[in-house]
Amino acid sequence: MSTMEKRIARLEAAEAIRQLASRYGQALDARDIDTVVTLFVNDGRPVFFRGNDGGTPGGKALWDSYQISQRRYTCSMHFIGNHVIELDDDTHAHGIVYCLVEQELLPHWTITAIQYWDKYERVDGRWLFAERHGMSLYTTPWESPPVGPLRNRPPGRAPSEGSLPYAYPTWHKFWSNPPRAASPKPPVSWP
Repeated sequence: MSTMEKRIARLEAAEAIRQLASRYGQALDARDIDTVVTLFVNDGRPVFFRGNDGGTPGGKALWDSYQISQRRYTCSMHFIGNHVIELDDDTHAHGIVYCLVEQELLPHWTITAIQYWDKYERVDGRWLFAERHGMSLYTTPWESPPVGPLRNRPPGRAPSEGSLPYAYPTWHKFWSNPPRAASPKPPVSWP
């Protein structure tokens, strides 16, 4: 393969992965769970999604899990944003996708800011999710701005911290090493 062919293949892979993330959001909003499941590897190993640390096998188990999780929301709208993709080799990649989700969680309309920390694999010529970790910054009813340390405020649940920005090692380093000229403090008490 020539250098030009390799460069084109990398561009095509990145675009296919970007489309994968967008198709995921569109399929969730349409409640097309059959399509959602086809976007994940299905080789018996657990895949991770929506912060599910134990993982769920692909196929029917993943379909069942989404059938339950998506019934919490009457409707939703996923806005897929920044997408950083690192191609590891011809069949593996990883990346971070920014996403704003508006959801009807009766009787509230909520807004959620999350990142998906993904691993991708190319299987039979298609890029698929191998892992999908949802990392929340906040969830809040539309009328309640997400300020302070307890930004996750889904209706009917106790407020909690999001995993972002604390999951970034650089976040802690930034706040623990103030510049010599000044000693600013974080606006609220962060861990």
